[in-house]
Amino acid sequence: MKRVSYLTLALALVLSLTACSIGSKKFERGVVEGQTYTSQFLGLTCTAPAEYTYLNDQEIAQLNDLTADVVDSEELVKQMRESLENGNQVQDMYLMTADGLQTVNVMLVKVSAKGAAVDMAAFADMGKDQVVSAYQSMGMTDVEASRETVTFMGQQYEGICTSATYTDVPVTTVQVCMQVGDYVCVITFTSYVEDHTPEMMDFFSPLATE
Repeated sequence: MKRVSYLTLALALVLSLTACSIGSKKFERGVVEGQTYTSQFLGLTCTAPAEYTYLNDQEIAQLNDLTADVVDSEELVKQMRESLENGNQVQDMYLMTADGLQTVNVMLVKVSAKGAAVDMAAFADMGKDQVVSAYQSMGMTDVEASRETVTFMGQQYEGICTSATYTDVPVTTVQVCMQVGDYVCVITFTSYVEDHTPEMMDFFSPLATE
């Protein structure tokens, strides 16, 4: 199950855009201190219980297929920015229990048209079909995915809710989709056996704005 938990689900990268300008915002990587991940860029923080562990910079670099020997955080951010500019999706954070039964990851992809607003409902609709294909390719059965409105950090977002079975084990996934500047962020909560996605979503809270 740990092997499966590391897989990044490929969401639709052909984004439906409107003509509305939303401004630009340069990607900045979040910071992990102890059990807390803080992203000024995304405007949120995540504090996890002790049984959860964040991947370190080296592991994040490997997860993103970046230079394996990256040890300098500034160099890692530079490579992540370049990867985003090249149209790749990048994982900013990955959190998991030791047994791999609960995982959380934060993924971003850059919008192809600068300053354009994404039709998040259309994005989630396309994404759910790719989630079904990805789960089935992993050998999961009884896969069902739907676009739903998800309450996250006290706000409403477009989301993808998925249920499946993996070697007789129930799998539940909730993906929260949001746009931040010229990027789309998808936060994925995955839980095996029992559904712990609601409590994992409660790890997050918005950063206070001045």
